[in-house]
Amino acid sequence: MDCIAFNCGGFGISCSGGENITFRGCESYGNVWHGFHVGLGKTTGYARCAIENCYAHHNDWVGIYIGWNVTESVFLGNHLSEVEVPFRISFPDTESGAAAAALVPRLVSLSHEKLCTVSRTVMLPTPVRTVIADEGQE
Repeated sequence: MDCIAFNCGGFGISCSGGENITFRGCESYGNVWHGFHVGLGKTTGYARCAIENCYAHHNDWVGIYIGWNVTESVFLGNHLSEVEVPFRISFPDTESGAAAAALVPRLVSLSHEKLCTVSRTVMLPTPVRTVIADEGQE
């Protein structure tokens, strides 16, 4: 491994601007935010970034976050584990709201098993779990 970032109070491995930045063979885990974070500044562009053969796991937020301003970049051979997609849905405290809330477990299951191809593609080596988050949970 070129570098390991763990138990950080923010991002594990992050860059906030530049060109030709490469993270190769790095591991990032147990961090409060993202494992890998590229694209922090709103006006700072990133060109030719690469995250290759890295491993992100057990981070509180996403494993690899790529900002909108990242261009001409490559992300190959990375491994994520413990992927969870939380659904936070609220309804009015009415009879129709309760009826709609009762549909959520089935719809979340259909999303994962039939409708969303992204999670099934990611799942090839890594299981992706969908959960219905508790009220107030972030």
